[in-house]
Amino acid sequence: MNQILAMIVTILIYLFMVSYASLIAQEVATEKGSRIMEILVSSVSPKIQFFGKITGMFFLIILQVLVTAVCGVIGIKYISHSVQFLKELDLSQIQPRILLILGLYFVLGIALYTILAAGLGALVSRSDQVSQAVSPLTMIGLVAYGASFVAMNSNTLLVKIGSFIPFLSQSIMPVRYAVGNATFGDAVISLLILAVTTIIVTQFTAHLYASHVLDYSERKLWDRILHRS
Repeated sequence: MNQILAMIVTILIYLFMVSYASLIAQEVATEKGSRIMEILVSSVSPKIQFFGKITGMFFLIILQVLVTAVCGVIGIKYISHSVQFLKELDLSQIQPRILLILGLYFVLGIALYTILAAGLGALVSRSDQVSQAVSPLTMIGLVAYGASFVAMNSNTLLVKIGSFIPFLSQSIMPVRYAVGNATFGDAVISLLILAVTTIIVTQFTAHLYASHVLDYSERKLWDRILHRS
């Protein structure tokens, strides 16, 4: 039951990461490309605007999670009597600790990707450049998602290392912990690394956003990142 729950959360993390990272990057790039950003920046500082966008996006994510959870509970309640697989599920087997671990990885994993995507959206000059800017982030998320399935049946050195690396750990460590290949202490250490990385990335991205939200030059993406000011 814990393994099933971990895989469901891992799938949701990937889906939410990809959809909301693309959504916030597209929103920022559209505002910038239409020059609406110039009006917004004249009223509110770029950093305040950045954190406002991130906060609004998280409220939207929370709303979607609640709606999904309610629909899932209702669905299980009404169809469990006719589906053999659902009849065999025993929710009492779910460990409280794994709910905490999965919840924290869900929040931090989506936060890390969404915040960085907002900064990448500020780097491009037009909305049609968003997919190119966000594609490296999407590829990393896809690698982490694929690695989570490997972690179900394997505990190799690469899987162990990946479960502690930010951008990968949000998908790998929950599965390792659920199948018993990682201890609660391992999960806590991985979570702390992910939390610290999220804070650092947030500060970096806020500065990146403020520096380039009105930058319409055609410099390459990496050149803009390395020359933030």
